[in-house]
Amino acid sequence: PDNAVVVVSGNVTSKEIFDLAERYFGGITTRCQPRDIPSEPKQTERRELCVERDVPSSKVCLSYNIGTMTSRDFYISDLLTDILADGSSSLLPVALIRAKHLCVETNASVMDTMDPGFIMLTATANEDENADNANLLKDIEAELRNILLSAKRIFPARPMKRRVWRMRTPSSIL
Repeated sequence: PDNAVVVVSGNVTSKEIFDLAERYFGGITTRCQPRDIPSEPKQTERRELCVERDVPSSKVCLSYNIGTMTSRDFYISDLLTDILADGSSSLLPVALIRAKHLCVETNASVMDTMDPGFIMLTATANEDENADNANLLKDIEAELRNILLSAKRIFPARPMKRRVWRMRTPSSIL
């Protein structure tokens, strides 16, 4: 049980819990296996996958490679996701929901791991306004090109984000 987690709540003593843990898990041997997981090959061209299913609404997901959470790429991408989708007055909701009525929901996030991650942008199509979604991906990408990034939009968010980053990262990254 190298990576086991057990959570217990209730009217029990720690001795009872440790006795039960030993009874049920004590016979399991430790398996310290090396984690030699190969990295994915470097992506050199666009990859696209279109999945069609009978679902209530269509969703578009765009993702872009970024570095590990200790790289400068991660912090730039983290700031970018806040500018794009953190709140109703952010760039994606304003452009794709309120102005163009292409979507009913937008989101942007980063994968924060020690391995190289990605920034992911998602948009759920507004089926009422956009019955023919064939061009939704192109419309979203075009809108992203128009949005990304003027200095006027970056600087208001930057001081607040830097305070958060300083709490959890080495100062050499910033």
